[in-house]
Amino acid sequence: MGARWLARVGLAVAFFVSWLFVAGPDVTWADDGTPVKVMTFNVRYNTDRDGPDRWALRREMAVDLIRRFEGDFVGIQEALPDQYTDLLKMLPEYHMHGRTRQADPNKGEATLILYRHDRWQLERDGHGLFWFSDTPKVAGSNTWGNSYPRMVAWGRFIEKKTGRGVYMYNTHFDHVSETGRQKSAAMLAQRIADRRRPEPVLVTGDFNARGSSPVMNTLMGKTPDSPIKLVDTFRMLHPDEKQTRTCHRFRGGTKGSKIDHILALPGVEVRSAEILRDNRDGRYPSDHYPVTAEVTFPVPQKIVFADRFEAKLADGWTWLRGDRANWRITDGGLDIRIEPGLANTVKNALVRSAPDRNKGKYAIEVTVTFLNPPSNQYEQAGITWYQKGRPIFKLVHERIDGKTYIIPGKVPAPEKTVRLRLLVDAGTFTAQFRPEGKTEYQTVATGPLAAGPEEQISLQCYNGPAKAKHWARFRDFRILAP
Repeated sequence: MGARWLARVGLAVAFFVSWLFVAGPDVTWADDGTPVKVMTFNVRYNTDRDGPDRWALRREMAVDLIRRFEGDFVGIQEALPDQYTDLLKMLPEYHMHGRTRQADPNKGEATLILYRHDRWQLERDGHGLFWFSDTPKVAGSNTWGNSYPRMVAWGRFIEKKTGRGVYMYNTHFDHVSETGRQKSAAMLAQRIADRRRPEPVLVTGDFNARGSSPVMNTLMGKTPDSPIKLVDTFRMLHPDEKQTRTCHRFRGGTKGSKIDHILALPGVEVRSAEILRDNRDGRYPSDHYPVTAEVTFPVPQKIVFADRFEAKLADGWTWLRGDRANWRITDGGLDIRIEPGLANTVKNALVRSAPDRNKGKYAIEVTVTFLNPPSNQYEQAGITWYQKGRPIFKLVHERIDGKTYIIPGKVPAPEKTVRLRLLVDAGTFTAQFRPEGKTEYQTVATGPLAAGPEEQISLQCYNGPAKAKHWARFRDFRILAP
């Protein structure tokens, strides 16, 4: 088989984006332990001009890569009729939805969704095609200056076992016209927003646009007139990754931008996200690397309060011994410097009123990351429970004797990122955490937590070094009523 192996950006790690999207009704079905796996793959059209990289010589590699990933959905771009005929013949576990972009359905490159028919059924009246033009229902139409007709294949897929639905959209934006790309993004965003059911959404495609471009900003809700907000599943796990090239023109390499994306609504759990750089002796399945994601849609919960720490703090927070020079909000979340101090002298403790535990059980959750390896004894970051201005209980990620633990319980947690969850009711607590790379919460301690006056929740960090700047990042804070 030669020197064939996986050079992949990204580990199959888990990062819990949130239990539920802030606009709750957009995600309506629960995680039953079976994740949804999705791939976007520009297979490069079949042409003899590619010589040793022509389809006949890389077809087996492409099929093997798809087969080994075992995805629920594969968004395919650029496949000519002979290519998708090969894919369907060699991958009988998949059915296909989509067609070529030209007026003649037997000519040109296709935009397709492959889906596992043993698990999913395409809704009879819940699927379709549209073209990026002033006449989107007209096959092959092209009025926005795109170099070729451009289109979307979409469908509502129903899980046979549960009856749950997920919307899947696949597309290929123009590689020349920026105007065409921007108009295409606006139309796609509106079509997603106008879908009939408030169910989860996955979008795959070769967008010919970087993640920070105006085109992608429209889809990710970063422009004032965008009707939808999507997230880049890869960036949820790898926000700072630089080696993200996906279009490599059969030359390989990692330096460059990611233009192939898998998007989803906020509120999705991204369990893994990768760029697959498989090759055999320097020959590649395509001139694009496939991008993959494994996601799970969460259990609906009643959200009492949520803050994703975007641009500014949500209402209701106050600072205890605040120092504006030592906290900041970034694209990644809320960063607080871990300064010297103790629980009752901590600087930059962010506090807010706790829910009334006499009314029921609540979950308080936040993701915590050490941006710098902790070096001080008892250096820590996490959740602290206050009564009448005094700290009485904590659930934290803490360095003790050279190792990091979850306290209480002193459970080893060497990962730099953990999701903390504190369950409270009228008289008790349950402390839980989930380390990076895991999908289940682990209970570390339970016990009494008597109700007291003026209860507050705090996000705080302390016992940091005096002569070095260590930072902790807090993300996706939630107070939930399960």
